[in-house]
Amino acid sequence: MTLEQLISQVHVRHLRVNNLFQLDERRWRANVTDGIRYWEFGEGDTPEEALSAALFKTDTTTPDIVHDRPVTAAQDYHPAIKPQPRMVNGKVRI
Repeated sequence: MTLEQLISQVHVRHLRVNNLFQLDERRWRANVTDGIRYWEFGEGDTPEEALSAALFKTDTTTPDIVHDRPVTAAQDYHPAIKPQPRMVNGKVRI
C-alpha cells in the first residue's frame, strides 16, 4: 500500500497518525492514536512498513472505544478540547 492508502486505513479505524519519523538511517517508527488514551507504535525499514506495523497492532489490540463520528480532520483533535467519555450499551463512547 502507498502511504496515502495506509493513512486512509488509519482514519477508517477512527484513529490518526500522531507521528511518523526516522529513528536512524535505516529504521522508521509510526505512532497512531485516537487522540485521547489509545495509541500503538510500529517500526519498519520504510515509512509504509512502520505505519503498516502500527495498523496491524490496532487489529490485535482494538480498544473498547466507539466513536460517535469519523475522523475527518486534524482539528477534530485539538488538544484544548477533550471529549468526555460516557458509557452507552456497556461501551465507552466519545
